[in-house]
Amino acid sequence: MEALLVRKLGDPTATEQERDGESAIVLIKEHRIPELESPTAVRVRVKATSLNYANYLQIQGKYQEKPLLPFIPGSDYSGVVDAVGPKVEQFKVGDPVCSFAALGSFAQFIVADQSQLFRVPDGCDLVSAAALPVAFGTSHVGLVHRAQLVSAQVLLVLGAAGGVGLAAVQIGKVCGAIVIAVARGTQKVHFLKSLGVDHVVDLGSENVTQSVKNFLKARNLKGVDVLYDPVGGKLAKESMRLLNWGANIVVIGFASGEVPVIPANIALVKNWTVHGLYWGSYKIHQPSVLDDSIRELLSWMARGLITIHISHTYSLSEASQAFSAIKDRKVVGKVLLVLDDKTFEDLSTKVWKKIQGWKDKLLSQAGREMLIKAVTQAIPVYAMSCFRIPDGICASINSMSSNFWWEQRNNERKMHWKSWDGLCSLKSGGGMRFRNLKLFNTALLAKQCWRILHHPHSLIDRIFKVKYFLHGSFMEARIATHSSFIWRSIAQAREVIVKGSRWCVGDGAAINIWQDKWVPSQNGHKVISPPNTLQAGAKVCELLSPSLSCNTGLIEEIFLPFEAESIKQILLVGVNKPDRLIWAQSPNGCFSIQSTYHMLVEESRKGAQGASSSSTQRWNSFWNKLWSIQKDYFKFLYPVCGEEVETINHMFINCPVALEVWSKYPLYMALLQSGMWFVDWVEVILSNLSSPDIEIFFTLAWFIWRHRNEVWSGSINQIALKASKYALEYLDAVLDPPLFQETHESKWSPPSSPHLFKVNVASVIFKDKSEVGIGAVVRNSLGEVLAATSEKIKCEGDMLWTSAISMLKTLKLLLSTGFFTVEIECSNSHLVSLLTSGKDFFTETGWIIEDIRELLPSFNSVSFKSISKLCNRVALALASFSKEKDEQSVCIIDESSKEAAVVDPVEAEKVVEVAKQHGVLLKFVLTTHHHWDHAGGNEKIKQLVPGIKVYGGSVDNVKGCTDKLENGDNITLGAHLNILSLHTPCHTKGHISYYVTSKEEEDPAVFTGDTLFIAGCGRFFEGTAEQMYQSLCVTLGSLPKPTRVYCGHEYTVKNLQFALTVEPDNVKIQQKLTWAQHQRQAGLPTIPSTIEEELETNPFMRVDLPEIQLCRKSGLAASMIEVLESAIDGAGVEQGKDPIWAGASKLDQNGSNKVARWPGLISKVQNEPGNAGSSMDNHSNGNVTLKQILDEALNIKEEVKVKDKKIRGKKGPTCVVQ
Repeated sequence: MEALLVRKLGDPTATEQERDGESAIVLIKEHRIPELESPTAVRVRVKATSLNYANYLQIQGKYQEKPLLPFIPGSDYSGVVDAVGPKVEQFKVGDPVCSFAALGSFAQFIVADQSQLFRVPDGCDLVSAAALPVAFGTSHVGLVHRAQLVSAQVLLVLGAAGGVGLAAVQIGKVCGAIVIAVARGTQKVHFLKSLGVDHVVDLGSENVTQSVKNFLKARNLKGVDVLYDPVGGKLAKESMRLLNWGANIVVIGFASGEVPVIPANIALVKNWTVHGLYWGSYKIHQPSVLDDSIRELLSWMARGLITIHISHTYSLSEASQAFSAIKDRKVVGKVLLVLDDKTFEDLSTKVWKKIQGWKDKLLSQAGREMLIKAVTQAIPVYAMSCFRIPDGICASINSMSSNFWWEQRNNERKMHWKSWDGLCSLKSGGGMRFRNLKLFNTALLAKQCWRILHHPHSLIDRIFKVKYFLHGSFMEARIATHSSFIWRSIAQAREVIVKGSRWCVGDGAAINIWQDKWVPSQNGHKVISPPNTLQAGAKVCELLSPSLSCNTGLIEEIFLPFEAESIKQILLVGVNKPDRLIWAQSPNGCFSIQSTYHMLVEESRKGAQGASSSSTQRWNSFWNKLWSIQKDYFKFLYPVCGEEVETINHMFINCPVALEVWSKYPLYMALLQSGMWFVDWVEVILSNLSSPDIEIFFTLAWFIWRHRNEVWSGSINQIALKASKYALEYLDAVLDPPLFQETHESKWSPPSSPHLFKVNVASVIFKDKSEVGIGAVVRNSLGEVLAATSEKIKCEGDMLWTSAISMLKTLKLLLSTGFFTVEIECSNSHLVSLLTSGKDFFTETGWIIEDIRELLPSFNSVSFKSISKLCNRVALALASFSKEKDEQSVCIIDESSKEAAVVDPVEAEKVVEVAKQHGVLLKFVLTTHHHWDHAGGNEKIKQLVPGIKVYGGSVDNVKGCTDKLENGDNITLGAHLNILSLHTPCHTKGHISYYVTSKEEEDPAVFTGDTLFIAGCGRFFEGTAEQMYQSLCVTLGSLPKPTRVYCGHEYTVKNLQFALTVEPDNVKIQQKLTWAQHQRQAGLPTIPSTIEEELETNPFMRVDLPEIQLCRKSGLAASMIEVLESAIDGAGVEQGKDPIWAGASKLDQNGSNKVARWPGLISKVQNEPGNAGSSMDNHSNGNVTLKQILDEALNIKEEVKVKDKKIRGKKGPTCVVQ
């Protein structure tokens, strides 16, 4: 058998150069297999054996027990029964067991009496069980048997990241104690926190005494009740200051090398009890205590109360490396030697053979880099994707690769100027980006975990499910004693999934509020607010209102303010779909090995060095941007000015050469403050400027650097000119299309076939309002505009989300209006790639993309194409014009009964939320007409408020209408309000205005929809000028003058400007225009008006007055009909044709010549800041077409290419500025 033999005492980690002769430990290949020497003896084939610090001291001869040479070291182990004596009754061959011995476990076989063995329960990992007896046994006896730790006591564990320390921490939590852990390093601190430790002290950055005192004070605790000390030295002395009266001190060992002095007088005064614990002696004096302890620990392990964390595993031949890991204190948990594992040794052999073939070749460093990355580190990848490769194999491959990199041949000794870990770091951090094989192995295994979770019917899932988690879940499945190696390998990588994943909220039914990671914008994605109102098992769905939106009041009550804001920002776009687990390390939520590996590397780096400073991060940003423009090596030379010692600030800011260059660019100098550091200036530039100014800035910096390094020929003017030219050439080369050229690709192109329609879609984020503008336009092969839309919605995501939501809304509108054969273009190439490739996208935006894909089969022909913004200017203009869109939904409330009615509730969720805030009951909906921006929320509000009535005109096809109204019908709201329906046709045939009066003698109100606007009127889509005159001047004009007027849209400023052209000398119009402009600039509404004010300022209600009749001579209008007809003609609508936005007709399936109409989709266009914009659905009369508005906004004339001929785009739908 193989065994490790100690022939002479010494340090097992010493190298050949450090030791004198033979190593302290020698691997013997043909050692004698031990025989059964008693009838009750049992021979165990060792599966794994644990390394303890005591073993390290024993091999050096520094331990209290000094065995005779030669000896086989080793104490606790696990394995399978290989043979039994004739009187053995408790075990049979094949049983999994674990135990401990004074010596002998560092071998393939060991013999013990059956009384000394413990059966490993089903469901426990046999390899992990090897680490249980000594480490957990010591802590269990010390805390439970000796210190008698009980619930609510305070336990302080020193050296908490070591084997016995981790055991003590977990045992303390099982006993219900308040656990304080002391360790060194960020990685260890994070790991201890993951175990549920109440407070962790980082020795590298905190004072133990002060940190623990602050914790005790915050928790209103007097002191530490039990001190668990395996360290000794100065740390133990400091910790004694924290002890409570009557405390217990459990002395385990002296890992620091210094034995502390415990002052007897203080122990006397404070009634301390000091327990010296030499765990091994219990085997002689009280073996029953050890037996009971280990059996209880195994039961805890089987029940999942304790977990044995394995930091590293090695083979017997790698024992010196294993001891080095313990010696250097790089481990978190236990180090094991795993035996009988020759499976992967051929990987090292293959790598060795490859490198031997390269050593005699003349290779550059670049060549060596490629061979290491493409060959030596690629050889083990296939095995790594299914199995956890032993750490020793990984270390062996790393060692060979490192020697090859530094050109070390055979037994030559060459200087390794940087450690292998350093070479594995990113190039920006001074490394070569070689792979850390252990971390890469973990990332590959995590991919298998992800496949099992997201492909539940795959072959690997079905096989593992039957064997390991038939009645449970993969993430909760136990690693059984006889588990296969592939299952153990994959199952151990589940912790990576836990670290790197989060939940994407769908219906919220599967996500635990307090335990799961589900808050996207929060570091760690986990809720940190303490549970209060809701129970510990509460689900996220309990935070949703009946309308499936965020229950704002409950969220603000339960969570901390900053956390409540993060939760309210979660995109609830998949509330009708189940929650799903996504990979938080990648933008699309899909698992990738690269992102997983980078996460593990970053975690490892932070654990070793701590998080990088903000200054380092800023410099990384600077250099990454600079080198993306010009890659060059950083060469330190003397400054060209010779005025002072060179610094970064002097080189780029204070040097006369640099100042003269920057002075030619006031844009940059304006952002440079006195005394500002260059790195801070860079940050300001990145925050406040955009392309191409940023590129020019960095190119100027590079040219300044190049000037001082290469003694740049030419004047300072040439530096500035050449730098700008260089930056612009760079942008031209990398941007698509070039930023500074008007090329063929900057024109809109017609659809590929005359039978197809070209649809351009765009979205714009209005950051100042946290809103998104959506624009879309449909054109035929001649460039004629057939339909368009402009809408504003709340911004709830990034640019991809806004593009996806605009695409989804456009597709729904295309289907509803009969466009079934379309070519769709947008400027977001990422979205187009997702829609054309069918790739998974699991984040919140992924719900929208799935909805888009579900709509695609409804089209006869649909294709997507990514285009530049220059080709998408019309859609972008429509999206931008929606910025000031103001859709009105008004609630009418009877205060006595708290009953309410709502007029035209487009955004039903907001209406219901407002009603709840005011404590009123929604009884019915008053719909003025059937257009989408007035009746579009009816169906939704019927879902949110069961039983609500929806009123609408009898001759209007109002969506969701439950009760049709005729002219003169009365509706009663509560006890005091009466609502009279007034038929005001023209905008639509069945348009209804609602006249509301109160018994309390308040001023009445009228809700006029799109018939009467402030100082204007609506388009007559389905009626005549005579009908509009009747509706305005007769029906509405006869109402009492104090009647308040509430219209459907805010077009007041433009309407008054038009009115002033009709009556330039009307003082009332002048005064109201000034007032309205102030209101809009302040973000305030101009609604309501009154009938009296309209009779004074609205030209459409003053047509019978002499001053209006005189306008005939100036060519404007003399009567109501003439005013309306003149406005219509000026808008470009031909007589005898329906306006493009009217009605609800659809295209035939075969693409007939009927006009497609999207009623009410475009509510308003804003083309003057602070003022109401134009009505893109032609609600209001005026004199500007859609084409004219876009030409004015963009200063362009749309041209299309058809058969190599340039044809001017024909006039599209009427679009009036009113």
